[in-house]
Amino acid sequence: RTRMLISVLTALAAQRGDAFFAISQATADDLTRRFPALRGKVTVTPLAADASFSVSAAQSRAAAARARYHLPERFALYLASNKPHKNLVRLVEAWAEVVAAGETTPLIIAGHQDARFQHAPDRARALGIQGAVRFIGDVSADIMPGLYGACALFVYPSLYEGFGLTPLEAMACGAPVACSNTSSLPEVVGDAALRFDPLDPAEIAQASLSILRDPALAADLSRRGVERARTFTWSDCARKTVEIYRGLWR
Repeated sequence: RTRMLISVLTALAAQRGDAFFAISQATADDLTRRFPALRGKVTVTPLAADASFSVSAAQSRAAAARARYHLPERFALYLASNKPHKNLVRLVEAWAEVVAAGETTPLIIAGHQDARFQHAPDRARALGIQGAVRFIGDVSADIMPGLYGACALFVYPSLYEGFGLTPLEAMACGAPVACSNTSSLPEVVGDAALRFDPLDPAEIAQASLSILRDPALAADLSRRGVERARTFTWSDCARKTVEIYRGLWR
């Protein structure tokens, strides 16, 4: 019922409204495909990482993040919820392949864990890799830069993102990123991350292994990620938004 109501209200808004904002081109394309009345009305206003996500903050908080969660010197990180579209079961399956390849770097899964979706921990147990995959639950905003700064890899296998703020935060903190090649994520990461098919655990595993086993590649992705993150600013988002408002008032 909720989905039907949202669909009806969005269709009505598309007919009546004069201007709409989308946080990525992928979102704009999805909206106009679903609601043709939006064509010509949508302006893309990309988001940005908060100023608290920076290389300096990441480096200064890394030790505290490790200590707080008893993390090893080297680990891979996923940080977001466990909703089904986040694709955590395939990430766990990919990590089983990482372990089978002889890589000992553990995967730390952080973020809110909805009790309705316990498929990923169940899959880890079924695959016998509980020791290689840890679920640490919610993390506070002040600790997040430290986690990004401490990780050897940030991996993000989401099936769909309206924008993909988490990979952008990770890049802003200097983490080498591997992420899905779907929805808005290629817009966000550009060539500053390794991209994979999120439906293929073997591809996820290979991208992860490439970064974990190649320090030069990891360093290059880290550098490019920081540069890429700087191209997304809240001032640009605000400027584009204000321009549309002013155009409507004329």
